[in-house]
Amino acid sequence: MPTRVSSSAGFLVLSTLLCQASAAITWRNCSSNDTAIIGIPLNDTRVQCAEFSVPLDWSDTSAQKITIGLTRLAATKPGNRIGSLFVNPGGPGVPTSELIGAQALGFEFFPDSITEAFDLIGMDPRGFGLSTGIQCDPDLWNQRVTQFPSSQEDFDTVVSTQIQIWESCYNMSGPLLYNIDTRSVARDMEAVRIALNDGPLNFLGISYGTVIAQTYAQLFPESYRTIAMDGIVDHTSSATNLFFTAAQTLESVINQFALWCNTTDTTNCPLTGRDVLSIWNTTVTSALNHPIPAPGCIGTPASLLNGSCYANVTATEFLSVMRDALRLTEGNATAVSQTYAKSSLARSKYASATFAAVAIPCLDFRNALANYDDLRYRLELGSYIAPLSRGASHTWTEQMQCLGFGHRPTYPQQNMDVPWNYNPSPITFLNGSVEAQLPSNETTNTAVLLVQSKYDPSCNYLWAENVRAGIDNSTLLLRDGAGHTSYLLHGEASDAINAYLLNLTLPAPASVVAT
Repeated sequence: MPTRVSSSAGFLVLSTLLCQASAAITWRNCSSNDTAIIGIPLNDTRVQCAEFSVPLDWSDTSAQKITIGLTRLAATKPGNRIGSLFVNPGGPGVPTSELIGAQALGFEFFPDSITEAFDLIGMDPRGFGLSTGIQCDPDLWNQRVTQFPSSQEDFDTVVSTQIQIWESCYNMSGPLLYNIDTRSVARDMEAVRIALNDGPLNFLGISYGTVIAQTYAQLFPESYRTIAMDGIVDHTSSATNLFFTAAQTLESVINQFALWCNTTDTTNCPLTGRDVLSIWNTTVTSALNHPIPAPGCIGTPASLLNGSCYANVTATEFLSVMRDALRLTEGNATAVSQTYAKSSLARSKYASATFAAVAIPCLDFRNALANYDDLRYRLELGSYIAPLSRGASHTWTEQMQCLGFGHRPTYPQQNMDVPWNYNPSPITFLNGSVEAQLPSNETTNTAVLLVQSKYDPSCNYLWAENVRAGIDNSTLLLRDGAGHTSYLLHGEASDAINAYLLNLTLPAPASVVAT
């Protein structure tokens, strides 16, 4: 099947990818070292590991090489086997090898129908996991930096602190720090696909994995059989627009939580019968003025001990883990601090997933924050459109953390359109109808399936619609519910993704499901 690359260095990339076709992937039993890196046992004999060499910089393919770490869980029924299924659980910074190892341990992320028909392939993206990883100074990394500076002096302190952090990462990681953008990851994935020699790509991208999916579809429109995306991230909109929609989304989710707490599930919500939004506002205002005590974290140095966390919680930390923040009870922020520490703090210089999770968006997105005045304008907008969260969101966190990064984005927001151009197989819909045949002189690439939950706290419904509009041959399925992503809920949305991966069956356009 032909491989097409769209880039200024297209010839060099294409030549290198084709050369990779002769580079065999040698699978082996995973080692105790692999387990130590990931933190999840990979010693199940069904799980195999491998290393694959790719260029550090795809625009200079003769230069330094890095290693891409791979895991595989072979199809359980070879007679039913369709091929390999690449999976990326998002983050960015979540090693796919974790998911593959957990599946082998009995955590059923994938149903039998999928594990029988596909070899599950975990390709840890460059920069973390079993791949060549980013290193940073953990003590510098764990310095507390506000995301809501209230003066020029505060802003300057944020920038100077983060310059030190990012300089430590470059000093310890070298040019890898500036070569972990998602376009490079998509090219890595195509190189691995070719080396596997197992036919066109099947890919499930979840959350930030949907940026990999969009990029791959645009770069290699003739190289895939199926691409499913769940929890869509938009890679086309401006920094201000992304900030606006992300803040608006989280604001909607907070209101949905309050509604759920007092009308939908009065048994399980700890705040039933109370004014949830008033409690929320009081807590955020208090955290902006004075950190909230977390007594269970006293005496636990943040970068040294497992389970350690800050002895109090600032508004930045509270809003960074907003989905868990209502676990705060009676002024005790221990649970919130523990959640923040687990998601954001580094335990050692080898916490590559933690570091890469922040660095990747700095390369993939412009933040358009050139000075303190830019920041003031954006925070004013945030307070207007999202008074409960003050404009906080994952997007805002990423934009703030990229201040002082020291390198321009290498794969910033851009047109991500994927036109119709190839059709290796027919498409049917769940209602039994068959896609209309195109005239003989027209062809189309395989359809792409998009799935989005209506009240996703991290990914805006509008983002999914933007992506659907850009990929000519795509179908968007909406889950009328809350929560980030849908596949792991094992409901109707998950069933639709499985049907598509297995049979190229799509839900009817504009379908809505409840679970």
